[in-house]
Amino acid sequence: SGHGVPSAFVTLMIKTILLQLGTNAEDPAEVLKIINDVLNQNTGGHYITAIYGIYDPVERILKFATAGHYPPIVIADGKWNFLSIKPSYPLAVMTNENIKNSGKNFCNEEIVFEKGSKLILYTDGFIDAKSKDGPDKLFQYEKMNECLLKNSGKTCRQFTDSVFTDLTEFSGKDNFDDDICLICVDVF
Repeated sequence: SGHGVPSAFVTLMIKTILLQLGTNAEDPAEVLKIINDVLNQNTGGHYITAIYGIYDPVERILKFATAGHYPPIVIADGKWNFLSIKPSYPLAVMTNENIKNSGKNFCNEEIVFEKGSKLILYTDGFIDAKSKDGPDKLFQYEKMNECLLKNSGKTCRQFTDSVFTDLTEFSGKDNFDDDICLICVDVF
């Protein structure tokens, strides 16, 4: 949703909506519709990309819906892939009715993970980090493949620490142009 105080207020609005939903937040697509309905015309022109999901650790199933966010990364068996997701609009861009009519409605999707997999959620600052060798060289295309594969067998904490180290070496600094959020989940 951007940076600064206006974005912090938008984030607070989303958190408040989720807290009010409480245990009624078990349908990811419906949650995104509710959030979109509240935020539409109330964010001062800010839009929000999001993924909302519910994970069942017994069955290793993630039920999720996206709102214009980058696809999560799944690492399994020494390989990684972007999770295939249906296209959708970010939150606060248009009404739920217009989104539905566009054919890019918020919808539930599921993935069943293999034991030993990793789920990686991230913001655009992660893949768009620029190289110290030039702004036209982005982490996603220059270093990400190597970074994900060499760190795939590590615990989540080790994984995120090592990825951050790789990002700082790639960019030549630890203060990035865009915010970077990286969430790693191990599937047992």
